[in-house]
Amino acid sequence: MKKLQIKQAGRLGLDSELTLFESEKGIKFPDSYREFLLTQNPYTVKEDLYEKDGRNYEIHHFYPFDSEIELSVQFSFDNLNDFFESKYLAFADDSGGWQYVISVQEVDYGKIYFCRMDEALEDALTLLADSFEQFVNGLEVEE
Repeated sequence: MKKLQIKQAGRLGLDSELTLFESEKGIKFPDSYREFLLTQNPYTVKEDLYEKDGRNYEIHHFYPFDSEIELSVQFSFDNLNDFFESKYLAFADDSGGWQYVISVQEVDYGKIYFCRMDEALEDALTLLADSFEQFVNGLEVEE
């Protein structure tokens, strides 16, 4: 997986902390996302643009795994889980507050979606990548 140019980051998480979170929430992080949290764990990065089907998607913040930061994986799960029905985990947002999510359900496990927050969940999702690694590897610096 590509190493991003990190502007701000949370502290690097511990494997035991991620495992405890997964156990408490009843989810399992895809391996590439787990690796990302353990080795990079950014809040903001230089590579903040993802292009798919001629459309640009802007990353405003990643949510680090760090309970000391308000916009964290833990905070987003606790505050958005009712909307995402324990099927998706928000890991980033755009400047308008719409979410980037990773599927934690069996049917499309690990796939990455852009989620509009002004529609019902079944209508709000746009598939961006088949894996978190593919998503990160596709991020570019906005010119």
